[in-house]
Amino acid sequence: IRDIVENLKPLLFLPEANPEAKVGELMSKSLTVVAPSDVLSAISSKFTNVSGMPVMNGSECVGVISKKDLGDDLSKTVA
Repeated sequence: IRDIVENLKPLLFLPEANPEAKVGELMSKSLTVVAPSDVLSAISSKFTNVSGMPVMNGSECVGVISKKDLGDDLSKTVA
């Protein structure tokens, strides 16, 4: 497995990325969040700079919504 990982590193990581880095070192710290009750037309514009957003119910993360989840629905609401 180690050989496979070594061979895939150039395909999986940017040249400047350290594959041994911790998630906390690379993650976005300024989050755009949505609520389960938000409607698609209200959140669609938030997808211009992000590919996904945590869905928060108060202080609890109850899921994640992504552009892929919305598929054609997103393009209909943005258009």
